[in-house]
Amino acid sequence: MLHDLLDPLWMVDLDGPGRAQLDMLVAATLSMASGQPPANAGAHPALPLAALAGEDLTVVAGQHTAVKGAAQGVAGQAQIGALVVIPVFGLMQQHRSWATEYGYATSTDGVLNAVQAAIADPQVAAIVLRIYSPGGTVHGIKVLSDYLLKARKVKPIWGHADSYAASCAYWLLASCERAIATPMGEVGSVGCYLVHTSYADAEQKVGIKRTVIRAGKNKADANEWEALSEEARARLQARADAAYAEFVASVAKGRAVGQDKVRNGFGEGAIVGAADAVAEGMIDDVAPFSDTLVSLARQVRTASRATGPRAASADLDLLRARADVGLLGADFSS
Repeated sequence: MLHDLLDPLWMVDLDGPGRAQLDMLVAATLSMASGQPPANAGAHPALPLAALAGEDLTVVAGQHTAVKGAAQGVAGQAQIGALVVIPVFGLMQQHRSWATEYGYATSTDGVLNAVQAAIADPQVAAIVLRIYSPGGTVHGIKVLSDYLLKARKVKPIWGHADSYAASCAYWLLASCERAIATPMGEVGSVGCYLVHTSYADAEQKVGIKRTVIRAGKNKADANEWEALSEEARARLQARADAAYAEFVASVAKGRAVGQDKVRNGFGEGAIVGAADAVAEGMIDDVAPFSDTLVSLARQVRTASRATGPRAASADLDLLRARADVGLLGADFSS
């Protein structure tokens, strides 16, 4: 059951021990049950959700929120589902490590596990990735991006740069159905790079000479004790180019634009301010994070009123989307 509230200002170890359910991922709940808060509500500081109360949301215990009736005239009905907020803070890397343990990084494996769990949970109506990250390594990001591009056809997945999504963090943001940034936020840095450092000249000046004994022509050809050869430089450039090509392709698909537009625009590797990013087509809107929650709640409620509970068996596109994420046959009626 979805219930616990976490402090969205701190990193969460998404793939840590006991992370079998979504209990530690919920930052705001659009309750589908009785609207009663869990026994431990208030155990964590959370978003100032009291300000969100109004036409679309009901605040429970000052922290949880519930979508108001999906069917007009049915007082107290709250059966739309939960909104799960998954934080992506700090550096991004593929696997869990000491950095994720101490809150300096987020693993793409952990985010993937969290999104998969949210997609599979019939209580979850929509997902928000709350991003504050300078990016990180390319490892794992394409797998996560490819999954998001499929999963967003099953349930709404929005991304919010609050207030920074650079490099592979922007790759992640662009893979969401809708991308938003906080006012004065920054996104972009679409590109890849490698850095080679050589200490050969410095060591020679102090009388140090290192000899690399290798088996395999190219083994350790980019080490720090020898000058970088042109052949090694070309191989490193090819790796950067290949990663960049994947980056551009994913962003173009996520933002529904041509790859040339991404290569020749979107900051061309630079960071872009939120307002300019909207003009470039890099994001859809500029808004506070609280507004994003309200907007998504309204969309979920409006869709529910317009179409009623989704009957997936009658929706071929939804069936295909569910099959793409390995959930064909699961119950997504809520």
